[in-house]
Amino acid sequence: MGASSTTLGLLLRRAALVLALVIYVAMLWQFTFTGTLHPGHTEPEVNVVPFHSIIATIESLLRMGGVLYVLGGNVLMLAPLAVVAVALLRRSRPWLVLLLLMAVTAAIETGQFLANAGRVVDVDDVILNALGGWGVYLVLHRVVPQLRGWARTTPRPVPR
Repeated sequence: MGASSTTLGLLLRRAALVLALVIYVAMLWQFTFTGTLHPGHTEPEVNVVPFHSIIATIESLLRMGGVLYVLGGNVLMLAPLAVVAVALLRRSRPWLVLLLLMAVTAAIETGQFLANAGRVVDVDDVILNALGGWGVYLVLHRVVPQLRGWARTTPRPVPR
């Protein structure tokens, strides 16, 4: 395989990653900032007590059976960013990734507050989003070593 085909392959991998990231950000924007989840709310609700809404959601949804849907969505919301982090980072950087995920989800919650989009601004969303994305990062980094640095450099054989 020549150097130009290797470079082309790397460029195509990066382009695919950027395209997937753009689509993900558009979907994230649509989900977190447009429309309203709480019709009739004219002022944003704010919860700064950790685990308060998580416990309340579990208690109320256990009666209705939808706890995995609501909490699972928050846990998996930043999973695509975790995939990007694994693809870009050849070496493990778990604390850097956790800080990045916390910053992204805090920015989303702050944006929702400032936009007054009829959303509840909740510290529990920050906790669930960041820890969920971090868990995906840790699992992928360990379980799928071929993904490490996939979009950063030319592929190298994975040691067995």
